[in-house]
Parts: sequence; C-alpha cells; structure tokens
Amino acid sequence: MTGKDSNRLLLELEKIRRDVNREIMNPAIPELSVDDIRPVIMMAARARLAYL
Repeated sequence: MTGKDSNRLLLELEKIRRDVNREIMNPAIPELSVDDIRPVIMMAARARLAYL
C-alpha cells in the first residue's frame, strides 16, 4: 500500500466514523444551544484561571 492509498483509506475511515457516530449518537443527545453549554464554558474558563 502506498502513502497515497493509506491516506485515502484513513480519509474514508474518518468519514465512516463520523457518519456512524452521527447516526448512533444524534438521536440520543438533545439539541443544544449556546446557552445550554454556557455553564461548561464558564467552568472551563475558571479551570484555566486556576491553572494560571
């Protein structure tokens, strides 16, 4: 297998992984808005601040 073939295979595997994840995971996870994830963003900012 050449480097080009290997890259092509990796790209195809990545596409399949994305498609399967979307098919399996999307129905189980409710739709999110920015406001829904704001607490997580704030928690991450506080963690970065504590680290610094």
